[in-house]
Amino acid sequence: MATSLLSGLCLALLGVASSAPDRRISAAEPSSLCQQSPTQDLLPEVVAPMVGVRPVWMVGGSATWRNGEPIKTLWVLLRTSETVRIRGRRLDGPGVVTLRTGDDPPTDTLVISNPARQSVTPGGASPEIMRAYVFLPSHVFYPGPGCWEFTVRIGDEEVRIVRDLNPKALEAR
Repeated sequence: MATSLLSGLCLALLGVASSAPDRRISAAEPSSLCQQSPTQDLLPEVVAPMVGVRPVWMVGGSATWRNGEPIKTLWVLLRTSETVRIRGRRLDGPGVVTLRTGDDPPTDTLVISNPARQSVTPGGASPEIMRAYVFLPSHVFYPGPGCWEFTVRIGDEEVRIVRDLNPKALEAR
């Protein structure tokens, strides 16, 4: 009798729980709490639309991203020779990204001493574009989906870029 009473109580509690609205945010669904930085198509003849704000943007990500795989990411900056430092952290839970350039080992802070000297030239970039912008390729290792904030320090200036890396958010783009 006690077992059937306990079973009935558990079923009743499950019924109440299933009728209550679920307020959890699933990692597989875009979070309305993640206010992604604006996407701009500033250089359509050179690179895909970029996420960020002047003077730094990022191009990267893919709807085919798999947990733990690095994402090729291009950092686009207004031309500078100032040292650039890039860090990333998750806003909707614990976690930090690691970054790397070339074959260097991943690190939690990407430091680029003179970005103008390390810039690559993307296809379609005119001399005028190369005089105005720096293009820095890297890999970003996200430990999982979520709302990610990058802090980019260029000399004394600091810019934040927020990116919603959730499968549903990526599919919507």
